[in-house]
Amino acid sequence: MTASDQIYAVPADHPPMAKVGDFMDHIGNAGYEGKTILVLPKSTIDPTFFDLRSGLAGEVTQKLVNYHLKCAIIGDFEAEIKQSNALRDYIYECNRGDHIQFVAHEDEIKF
Repeated sequence: MTASDQIYAVPADHPPMAKVGDFMDHIGNAGYEGKTILVLPKSTIDPTFFDLRSGLAGEVTQKLVNYHLKCAIIGDFEAEIKQSNALRDYIYECNRGDHIQFVAHEDEIKF
């Protein structure tokens, strides 16, 4: 089985997810299909996620850990990082860990 066989990718034209339940639909589908990596284009994530005060990123992170699912979020995060040192630190820590990666391109995913 190749790494690509383990990927559940949400299409880039999917409406932005703004609630934990929106993410859970895909987490559940990935698990049901036996996938281990969820790939989310930045366009599929509501900007609320990137405001850490909203709690959405933390809740989604916890769900991913609980369901033993890795997640790669693909896009350019420079504008969001410039607005928030906390988000910069969150992305840095995620990229050092084993569950979530923020990358510019899919070929940069290293799980």
